[in-house]
Amino acid sequence: MSPTNALRVIESIVDDLDMALNSELMDTKDTDGRFIGRYLVLSKLGSGAAGVSFAAYDPRRDCKVSLELIDDQEASRSSVWRRHLQEAQVLTQLDHPNILAVHELGVHEDQRFMATELSADRTMRRWLRGAGQPRTWREILAVFTAAGRGLAAARRQGLVHRCFGPDEVLVGKGGRIRVRAAGFTIARAELDREFRFNFCAALFEALHGRRPKPGDHGGELPRDSKVPAWLHAAVLRGLAPDPSERYGDMGELLAALEPPSPVADWCVKLSLATLATGALGLAVGLAMNLL
Repeated sequence: MSPTNALRVIESIVDDLDMALNSELMDTKDTDGRFIGRYLVLSKLGSGAAGVSFAAYDPRRDCKVSLELIDDQEASRSSVWRRHLQEAQVLTQLDHPNILAVHELGVHEDQRFMATELSADRTMRRWLRGAGQPRTWREILAVFTAAGRGLAAARRQGLVHRCFGPDEVLVGKGGRIRVRAAGFTIARAELDREFRFNFCAALFEALHGRRPKPGDHGGELPRDSKVPAWLHAAVLRGLAPDPSERYGDMGELLAALEPPSPVADWCVKLSLATLATGALGLAVGLAMNLL
């Protein structure tokens, strides 16, 4: 086993232990054994701006789920709740391998909740940092392309991801890539443009180890970068200051992220060589005429 592979095996074991420890530490007496709807709450997973999430058992499916309690003040507004219902209805019907499954959106004793698939996978942020050395551009591109396919499928159903980033993508041990469901919302024009920009910004950061800045639009690669020029250019187009110069949809963006075939690459090189030869011949001809 190579040192790199050994590091990744150790990293995987540490991740498993870390998740088990965190889950055990965050168990609370107030929730352990409580039912929310048909779901038996097992342990607290965490909390955020949207609300608190728990690991729970679903007796109907005979499996563990993630139960997110939606913030009461936000969800109590009828317009917000209708939007949540519409989003959940689409997500429950959207069976895609690159999107974390949504089981149900419901209400229990005035408490609104969302039940989703429970995943032990690590976030892309942890995956990027946990290799012991930088991930290759091919590894990074494979993860983003898979996540992009999930985003494209959701967009075809009228949803966009409002907060896409490295914490919103889960990377499984077997290479399974899934986008968290909680970030999807009904598509609007400004969000449609924004989520593709966020996707390219996250990809740029993953490839180069830093966030993009205005000066990057010159198109020059860092001297020590191993990222191919075609990929760097594709990402920069998605970050163009003028929105009209960016990709029109997720399908176009994903197509631009496909590596050029060897034949296409050879044709490009041949074309450049032909142009260079032609330019040289023209220069020689002009020089001869001047003599």
